[in-house]
Amino acid sequence: MTEFALVAHRGHAARFPENTLPALVAAADSGITHLEFDIQLSSDGIPVVLHDATLKRTSARSGDARTLPWSELCQTPVGEPKRFGAAYADVCIPSVAEVAAFAATRPDLHLFPEIKAESLEHHGHERVLSATLAALAPVLDRCTVISFDLRSVQMARAAGARIGWCLPNARSATRATATTLAPEVLFGDVTDFSGTTLLWPGDWRWALYEVTELKTARALAARGATLIESKRAPELLAELRASP
Repeated sequence: MTEFALVAHRGHAARFPENTLPALVAAADSGITHLEFDIQLSSDGIPVVLHDATLKRTSARSGDARTLPWSELCQTPVGEPKRFGAAYADVCIPSVAEVAAFAATRPDLHLFPEIKAESLEHHGHERVLSATLAALAPVLDRCTVISFDLRSVQMARAAGARIGWCLPNARSATRATATTLAPEVLFGDVTDFSGTTLLWPGDWRWALYEVTELKTARALAARGATLIESKRAPELLAELRASP
């Protein structure tokens, strides 16, 4: 059977508030060695771990992280009250530097920090990339910087980082761009790459998301995916260890 590694999508996001230190630590403690998380930039240029630019979905408050300073964001709870009630009311937005500091204590970890387009559009590529790479510097040798934004991953590569491109679709034009870019990893939505054919061949690794079932993960691995991304990564790992 083709082997694959599991990637924790926004940490152990099935059981903990996504993109928080508890979610990332829980994934690592379960045995997952590949962690994915999202990056937005605060108004004063601090990279923070957050998927949406706005706070409404994961916090009980309104606001836009791109227009708020780190001094305010670091005190903003993102315990996903709609999912978890008050269980994580004291869990706040972490900075990328805090995640890097945690990863520095765990040499087995590889990080997939995803730079979000909203902050690139608001702050500009140069400011976001410079701040992000600086925050990741202590563990950059164990990072693959990823984004849907093509220019940002090109800039990350020029700065010496490994890169991964999050594919917008499975069209032939996208494949041609991927071939020219030749990233270390291609990230694809499992719904865009359904079927039975082999994944595009190339000098890259394939990571497919969002996978929820072990049977699906194994089928994707047989088609060429060596990285399987899931918010249920720890559960899938436990099932994998328990299966023949």
